[in-house]
Amino acid sequence: MRTEVYAHPVSFRTDPAGQAARLAGTGVDRVRLAFAYHSGRWLLSTSAPASVADLDGGLWFAPVPPLRGRLRPAVVADLAGDAATALRAVGIEVSAWLVGLHQSALATAHPDLALRNAFDHRYRHALCPSRAEVVDHAVALVSGASSPILPSS
Repeated sequence: MRTEVYAHPVSFRTDPAGQAARLAGTGVDRVRLAFAYHSGRWLLSTSAPASVADLDGGLWFAPVPPLRGRLRPAVVADLAGDAATALRAVGIEVSAWLVGLHQSALATAHPDLALRNAFDHRYRHALCPSRAEVVDHAVALVSGASSPILPSS
C-alpha cells in the first residue's frame, strides 16, 4: 500500500535530512511538496513537533530559468529543492505541488489578468486561465518547478 502526504518545505527548513528520515520511518513513500502556494495558515503536520504557521504566498523554489514577464511571484524562500533532495535520499518519491493561479498578490497587482465572474466583477484571489499571458505563466511555472524535483543524472 502506498502512503502519500502533502507537505510544505518550511517543515524541512531546519533539518531536511532528519525530517525526511522521520517521514520515511512512518512508512510514507511519496510526498507532494508545495513549490508554489497562496498565502494562508498551515498546520505543518510533517514537522516535529507539528506547528501552525502563517505563510506568505509565492514560490518556495528558485525557478530555472527565472520566470519572465509581468507575472513573477516572489520567491519566498528557496527551500523546496533541499527538501526534495533529502526526501529522495531516503527513498521517498517527490512531486511538486503547484498552486499557480490562486495568487492574491499577482491578481491584485494585475487586475486585467484577474478572474472575473459573469457580472464582470474581478476577483483579487486568482488569475484567469483564459488569458494567454496567464497560460504562459502557468507553463513557465511548471517548467521551472521540474528542475528541482527531477533526479540528478
